[in-house]
Amino acid sequence: MNYRFAFILCAAVAVGFNSGAADKPAVTTPITPGANAVRPPLSDADRAWSDLLKAMEPPARPVAWQQKAPSKDDIEKYRRSIAPVALKAAEMAKAFYTRFPEHGKATEAKVQEYRLIDAAVQLGETNQMQRADAALATLMENKSLDEDTRFGLAVENIQRNAMKKKGDGMGAVLADYEKGTRELRKQFPKRVEPYQFMLQVVQLYGDNMKAEKAKALVQELLASDAPAELKEVAPKLVRRFDYLGKPIDFKFTAADGRPVDLTKMRGKVVLMDFWASWCQPCLIAFPEVRATYEKLHQEGFEIVGVNFDEDKSDMIKVVQNSKLVWPHHFGGQGMDGKIGEQFGIMGIPNLWIIDKKGVVREMKQGISRDPEEKTGLEKIIRDLLNEKV
Repeated sequence: MNYRFAFILCAAVAVGFNSGAADKPAVTTPITPGANAVRPPLSDADRAWSDLLKAMEPPARPVAWQQKAPSKDDIEKYRRSIAPVALKAAEMAKAFYTRFPEHGKATEAKVQEYRLIDAAVQLGETNQMQRADAALATLMENKSLDEDTRFGLAVENIQRNAMKKKGDGMGAVLADYEKGTRELRKQFPKRVEPYQFMLQVVQLYGDNMKAEKAKALVQELLASDAPAELKEVAPKLVRRFDYLGKPIDFKFTAADGRPVDLTKMRGKVVLMDFWASWCQPCLIAFPEVRATYEKLHQEGFEIVGVNFDEDKSDMIKVVQNSKLVWPHHFGGQGMDGKIGEQFGIMGIPNLWIIDKKGVVREMKQGISRDPEEKTGLEKIIRDLLNEKV
């Protein structure tokens, strides 16, 4: 089984909690007319297992959400409604393996019990955390579990432990996640996934501007027994940090014919915005980017767009519809082209903020739209505009 990190550190837990046992629809065995086929009655254990699968199916999302996006309160209320359902299903799982300890599904019921309790915790029932910890500890000592299941549980344990550090800030979360990934390598030295997770830690460090930690982990990965393809990708994840804190030199002729030379923009604060028409977060961010530009342009704020579309008409359509009046670079090669390679861009939106001296001061993976957040784009730009050169 090829596990991938859902990684819930910076995202809400999915509202569904079924871990996969009941994802497939029930199959009804067809009875051929005249064949006089009779389905044998279910045993008590099989009937209990069938009831458990049904109980693990999360409540349907409100139909009204199809017409109108739910508010935060709507989503929270829905999440809260699911937690008791998950706990009820967990009790059914426990009842199953207690009543039928020799059944072929008894071990799976124990796994489902833990995952259901853990889902309830993540959905708000934090008073169940110790119970989830105990269930997981018991499972990890179960020698009858196959390696894939043990590995999956170990991954979930890393995620859970990291999330417990959430109150201490993202730095603490990532440090714990890195620690857990190292332990995973020791527990499962022959599996490739721990190296993949290390690569994800590198990316998360990068996204949170932990440049030195990201670079150190890349060097460790390069010196390890990681597969060659991962070693090839790893340096690309930190290449952009070679520009951080240094003057940047970039000149081109924009799609509309305007010459652009960052070295000639000294004395101004410049936002270098890497984007594409197919990047939904980029499109969502444009109104705020444009508003900041309109508010601060006369004070010395400029924007330079770097587009990664392959079809120029796609870029032009967005530029016109979103009224992006600043110049845009168009290479037509996507992120895998020359510019993406040069600047180490592995994901967008990517915003580089350049001060009056032409030095790249910040790199942001998207922008905050939280009115309570004190590190939004406008504040960063205004602070740099107020700096004395």
